[in-house]
Amino acid sequence: MIELLISGIIQGILEWLPVSSEGFVSLFLQNAGYTFEQAVDVALFLHIGTLAATISYFWTDFKKMVSPKTTNQMNLLIFFLWTTLFSVLIAGPLYLFIQTISVNFADKVGLIIGSLLVITGLLQLFRKNFGSRAEKSVKKIDGIITGLAQGAAVLPGISRSGSTTLALLIQGFNINSALKLSFLASIPVIFIAQLVSGLKNGFYLNIGYLLAGLTAFIVGRLTIQYLLKVAEKVNFSIFCIIFGLIAIIF
Repeated sequence: MIELLISGIIQGILEWLPVSSEGFVSLFLQNAGYTFEQAVDVALFLHIGTLAATISYFWTDFKKMVSPKTTNQMNLLIFFLWTTLFSVLIAGPLYLFIQTISVNFADKVGLIIGSLLVITGLLQLFRKNFGSRAEKSVKKIDGIITGLAQGAAVLPGISRSGSTTLALLIQGFNINSALKLSFLASIPVIFIAQLVSGLKNGFYLNIGYLLAGLTAFIVGRLTIQYLLKVAEKVNFSIFCIIFGLIAIIF
């Protein structure tokens, strides 16, 4: 129970930073005795908590996303549909790959996650405010590219927010719009991930998981506003690289 609650705290804080909350939660649980597959499943489940925090914080934008009334809002909906489609197309095979790693490379988990954290850090080195586009200017191609980046983030160690924000910045969006689009784009994908996980593992109520998810929601909702501002200004590349190297060494 204590390990799950700590995992919820980690998720609630790191979800808003481009450092792969899934990677850190998986690394923590794997070193606490969980198998790699179990750790990844818990890390994915905890996204329910931060998903609820995301919807709560972006409630006004979320309502526009699900019930568009203007052309700009319809363009946003189309963007999210394409993002979701390509996220699923990429994430599905990679999730099966994770299961293969769990069976055949159990003793190399720290090395794998650490390496992916280093890759995330190296990608963050190139992050800067590339343009001035706002979310109302989204196009279909923006959704496809963002979806490809988001799908790759199913690998623990690849930051979902980091990869999608970087993809949006490269396409010319300003940092505020990139962060907002990144987190709104996570809503349908996380929901689908939970549905798939439920079909795979069964839908059941586990008090430990539920309390961990609730912890992730409370911590996430309390920290999202502050940490999103931090994410706008701070480059976390060195943070990812250092912790990735520590994981590789140990």
